[in-house]
Amino acid sequence: MLNKRILCLLVVLLLLIPATVVQAAVVVDKSQLESGIVSINYDTEKDVRFKVMVNKGTLNYFYDLKEGSIVPLQMGNGDYEVSILENIKGNKYRIVKKERITTNLADENSVYLQSMQLICWNEDMDIIKKAKELTVNAKDDNEKLKAVYDYVTKNMKYDYQKFSKLSNDYIPSIEEVSKDGKGICYDYAVMTAAMLRSLGVPTKLIMGYKSGLIEYHAWNQVYLDDKWITLDTTLDAIQIQGKRSTPLEKDATLYSVLKEY
Repeated sequence: MLNKRILCLLVVLLLLIPATVVQAAVVVDKSQLESGIVSINYDTEKDVRFKVMVNKGTLNYFYDLKEGSIVPLQMGNGDYEVSILENIKGNKYRIVKKERITTNLADENSVYLQSMQLICWNEDMDIIKKAKELTVNAKDDNEKLKAVYDYVTKNMKYDYQKFSKLSNDYIPSIEEVSKDGKGICYDYAVMTAAMLRSLGVPTKLIMGYKSGLIEYHAWNQVYLDDKWITLDTTLDAIQIQGKRSTPLEKDATLYSVLKEY
């Protein structure tokens, strides 16, 4: 469903050379650390690309850095290393700043309620207002999930032509996706996550593979009744719009998780 070239953030050749002179003034803002996120701000006169590398233990996550980028620390409580990488040439980068951060969240799932770089939303967006409207009478998170799930699977169409138009650093805009009413699995999963997070329902954006699909795929995990359940609005939209029944909760053993946000 999703071109691996677009989403596999680890496929980058890094030349991790500590810089003797920092080329940009980079600030790692930890004011929202209690929510499991940090924002990255920088000031440079050069037209240069940056990446953020977030490391915890053996796990690494990479993000294309833009001014004010919000990056999650979603790998559980403990010690993280956040590195800012400056592009030298082609796919070669060097470290210009490294900072060690320790998280100790009272609720580790709170990070999955936040707006961040890949799932960017705010209360003023029409689709977020729609989520509130759909769930005005919802009694619990199960009813909130069902309302959002029904809306996405009944209204979103799969866009089979979109791949040819995408850049390598594509990140869905949920406003544009909801306005277009169509997208790829990445779009479905990001919009679903944003709507549910705005309602206080912890939701992950997951990337990896689904049994029976060759392409790289994106879906969601939602925290309900003290457990994470697997949700795939992309495949379910195709089924539901084709008048075929399908269970909301998927068999997690059919999905292979490579990245979660």
